[in-house]
Amino acid sequence: MTQAMPVPATVTAAGTLGSSKVLIVDDALENIRLLISVLREAGIKRFRLTTDPRDAQRIYANWQPDLVFLDLHMPGMDGIAVMKSLAAEAGDGRLPVLVVTSDNSSKARDRALAAGAADVVIKPFHPSDLIARARNVLKVQSVAAEAQLSAAEIELLDMDFEPPPVLNPHVSTGELRARVLRAVEALPVVGAVLQRSLTLFSQGEDVSVAQLASNVEQDVVIAGTVLGIANSAAYGGSKAISSLRPAIARIGLNKTRNVLLGLSVTRSFKKMPLPDGWSLGRFNRHSLASAVLSDLIVRRLPSADPEWAFMAGLLHDVGLLVIACGLPAEFEALMAHRGGDLSLADRERAALGFTHFEIGAETLARWNCPVAVQEAALFSQRPGFEFIDPLPLGAVVKSATLIADGQSMALFNSDQDRATEGLFDALRIPAPSQFLQEFRSDLKELQHGVC
Repeated sequence: MTQAMPVPATVTAAGTLGSSKVLIVDDALENIRLLISVLREAGIKRFRLTTDPRDAQRIYANWQPDLVFLDLHMPGMDGIAVMKSLAAEAGDGRLPVLVVTSDNSSKARDRALAAGAADVVIKPFHPSDLIARARNVLKVQSVAAEAQLSAAEIELLDMDFEPPPVLNPHVSTGELRARVLRAVEALPVVGAVLQRSLTLFSQGEDVSVAQLASNVEQDVVIAGTVLGIANSAAYGGSKAISSLRPAIARIGLNKTRNVLLGLSVTRSFKKMPLPDGWSLGRFNRHSLASAVLSDLIVRRLPSADPEWAFMAGLLHDVGLLVIACGLPAEFEALMAHRGGDLSLADRERAALGFTHFEIGAETLARWNCPVAVQEAALFSQRPGFEFIDPLPLGAVVKSATLIADGQSMALFNSDQDRATEGLFDALRIPAPSQFLQEFRSDLKELQHGVC
């Protein structure tokens, strides 16, 4: 099925590596050979190479590559100086540059990001990680280029767009971005929770009830929530259950994993140093609602990557929390201007040079979340998407957020009800009232554990 619908959502650009032009700048031939070998395996065929960093600007200007792999420490001209010269050609604070370096110091990373690098990959690297980072850069570049709404689309969405606040003109986009990403590294609690959950999710149905029970029983609140669900009327057990293993067997592995992930992550958000006036309760409610709805959608529709739907819905707005932690003053200035999710993204791009969707995708990459989950975080930047079969995970999550907004669980004070008109018809979800009843029941169970 293919049906266009003018709702404030987006599709992630294809971002295929195979058609990309790649420039490699490294003074060591062995490093260039290694990169070419890895990239050719990913389907890339068009390369420009140089061991002299002073040639990079000329090649970039004449060839206009889609990606640049850049060494940081080179004789004659280091990677920072190269990026400054490329920025003069690109005319933008964000370059399609992946710095590939053996310097794993935080100072080196911060300098590279401040100079405009899209990402930093530390050697030795795993080929799949390098390719995933490259794809992210391509997607961010493509989405950013396509994210500008036409005047007709703005009128269609009926958004009250205000000019972005004037932030510090002396701070570059690269410096702001580096400060935000330092905040990611200062949040080990969330990262650790995700790693535990990822291990369980990646095992799929191979995870045993015993394994899952051993993780759940470490937290009395989560354990109590699982037992409460198993003994609820929805599961209709004639005999009350008082231990975790039979409870998990009754409600299923998928539901138990979702409870573990949802409660663990949302409660760990409470340990983040958020600015005054930020409603964490509202954020958690919207995140949990989006996660539950995403999971319900993939259970009813043919969808891509359905096993990651709950996680993608839960974490799609995590970039907003990271910006709030890393740039509290700038965040408060942005939030002082009312508007919905899309108008906030426009203000972020104008004032910061990046959006919370882009930062969210990079945060999830650093936490080693699946690429599908990273891509879903980028999905919400274009004004419309097509309903195709199977539905991409990003479209699943964006549809879930729109339904959540229509159920008065929006993250921002904005009128989103009109945007959800016809959404159930477009998704071809049978019995919407029954769908929403199941949603409210599942969400209530999770919210009880968060509060």
